[in-house]
This record gives sequence, C-alpha cells and structure tokens, in this order.
Amino acid sequence: MNATLTQPSMELDFGLRDLVSLGLAAGLVLCVYLIGQIHLDSPIKLDDNMMVIDPPPAPPPPQPPAPAKQPMAEKATPRPVEKPSQQAVSEVSTRESVVAAPTVAQEVSKPEPAKPVVTSNEVTEKRKNDNEPQFESQIRQLIEASKRYPTGREASLQKPQGVVSACVVLKRDGALQEVLIQQSSTSALLDTAAKRQLASIQYPPIPDNSFAGNAQHTFCVKLDYKFPT
Repeated sequence: MNATLTQPSMELDFGLRDLVSLGLAAGLVLCVYLIGQIHLDSPIKLDDNMMVIDPPPAPPPPQPPAPAKQPMAEKATPRPVEKPSQQAVSEVSTRESVVAAPTVAQEVSKPEPAKPVVTSNEVTEKRKNDNEPQFESQIRQLIEASKRYPTGREASLQKPQGVVSACVVLKRDGALQEVLIQQSSTSALLDTAAKRQLASIQYPPIPDNSFAGNAQHTFCVKLDYKFPT
C-alpha cells in the first residue's frame, strides 16, 4: 500500500520539476531578449571609471625602396699637349711668307685709277665759261677808262656827285644797239654824261665762243662820279 502511493507521487514530482525548468529557461530567454533590445535602443553610457580600449593603430605604409646608386663616371685623364717641333714651326713660317709675298706684290703693282677723258665739247664749254667773264671784265675796264666828269658852267656850279647804273646792249660785231640808265644818280647832268660816254666808246666784237646763240648781249656797269678837286 505504501509502495503503491509512493510511485505516483514521484512521477508527479518529476513533472513539476520539468515545468519549473522550462519556465526558468523561458524566463531566461525572455530576459536576454529584453536586455538585447535595451542595448540596441539606447546608447551605452560609459562611466568615468570604465576603461575604453582604443583600436590598434594602422600599420605605417611601406617605404619605397632606396634608388640604386649609379656607378661614378671615370674621370678622363687629360692627354699631354704635344709641342710642335722646330721643323713644323719653320714650315708654317715659310708658308706664311710665301702667301704674304704675292699680296705685297699685288699692292705694289696696283694700277693707278684712269684719268677722266675730257671731250672736245667739255673743252669748248670750259673755254666759253672762261672767256665770258674775261670779255665782260674787258668791257667794264674800257667803260671805266673812258669815264669823264661833266664839264660846263652848270656842272661847275652844282658840283653834282653820285653813282649811275647804266647798261649797253652790244651786237656780236661790237656795234652799240642801245644805252639804258638802270638806276639814276638823281642828277640829270650825271645821267646825261654817262649816256654820252657809253655811246662814244668803240666796243670790240663778241668772241664766237662767248654767249653762243645770242645775237646781242647786255653789259651793265656802275659809274661813280665825284667832283674833281
């Protein structure tokens, strides 16, 4: 009797234990789930006393390989300068003398510049240019030599003085064509005396090589009359 009652009670005890174990397990799972939700929804506040472990620093970048050293160039050894021999120096001087000799000879034998050739026309023109001033000077000297102060009672009373500018127009044979008073001396006696003087002169003919192409030519002079003392 006692044995029969004991067996069902033991089975009941085992059933309750299983239920309790399942409830505890379910509660534990629920607590873990709630705790996880709390951590996801709210940020974790670190206490001052809590230690924060920093992540390890990143490794430094690899350094580039050092450039390979280039081999140093070998220094060129200067070659000794060879001095020219006495024979080479003598040959060079001989060549220079041979080259310089024709140059001197050429300068010595350099022909003189040709003199300009004077044509017959140029000679004629030169003679004409030389003869014209000479003939004009001859006419002026002839007029100056024939100059006379006017005479008479009126001239001795008035005693006029002055310069008369007069011109004579001559033909090629020397004949007088006209006498002109270019500028008066302000004295009628002196102007009249000048015209008479120029008209009384025997003029020479004009040379053929002077004033070519002109049938006549005009010669002008200045006659300075002063009262004789």
